Amino acid sequence: MSKQRPSLEFDEPTHTYTCSVVTDGVAEVKTLISASALLGLYKPEFNAEQEINKMFDKSELAHDLEGNQIYLGKKTEYIGMTRQQIKDVWECNRISKSAYGTFIHAQAEKYGEELKSGKKSSDIQVVKRPEINQVKKFFKEYTPVSNERQIYALLGKENSQSVSDGYGGVAGTIDLLVKDKNGDLWLADWKTNIGKDLARQEKRSYESMMNNVLDEVPNTKFWGYALQMSLYRYLLEKTEGIKVKGQFIVHLIGDRETCPYEEMTQKGQRISYKQISTPYMEQEIKEVLKDYFVKKQ
Repeated sequence: MSKQRPSLEFDEPTHTYTCSVVTDGVAEVKTLISASALLGLYKPEFNAEQEINKMFDKSELAHDLEGNQIYLGKKTEYIGMTRQQIKDVWECNRISKSAYGTFIHAQAEKYGEELKSGKKSSDIQVVKRPEINQVKKFFKEYTPVSNERQIYALLGKENSQSVSDGYGGVAGTIDLLVKDKNGDLWLADWKTNIGKDLARQEKRSYESMMNNVLDEVPNTKFWGYALQMSLYRYLLEKTEGIKVKGQFIVHLIGDRETCPYEEMTQKGQRISYKQISTPYMEQEIKEVLKDYFVKKQ
């Protein structure tokens, strides 16, 4: 029995991957779990009601004209709001940040395509945003990996490296695979609006941990990003044979957020991005893959 390496397709609206595996001339289409969905299985579910209850437990007792309790605690941005209004604000903020982050990602991706092809794209929007200037500055230090263009094109992505573990059923899309001035390869990930959780990741105390085989990993943005990048790196190295020297987050700091880095608060520092190294959590990734696929059998 002979198998050909599967072709991988990504459906943007549903955020799912499918691959066509050919065995002895017979094609079979399989749906793969995305890297983010896989790791999400090991994260505690955010309980908005529980978090709001904690806020109101520390709030003075007050009600609006309709008898709904309103918040009068230390978090000034929520003063005078009911429980439902706070939930609505959280949801609006989530949608807004997600949409803006997607927009900046798209602009960064197109700019990277321009650098690799040497041709300007007519569909790149001209936007005067500090994040775009930071993207341009980043690409003066790192070069998009040009010899991966054929893989990107094959998988339907020009500037995002899609990888799969072949027949194991997990796939993901990497933001950046870049080369430094010494010729070493690095895995990088664009991030916006990540704030103090990442800036102070070594100083904070951890109130919650992840679940199951990841129960010793803090449930924070930093460690979540570290895990996802580690999964991408593991798949790249084990299935594509691409040796990666390290991995890091590129925090693009816009004027929509307060700069969380003390060394970048001086005037003029917003032209700089923040590069944050993350550890390669290879053993944790092996445990996740073993746990998930053993349960599926």
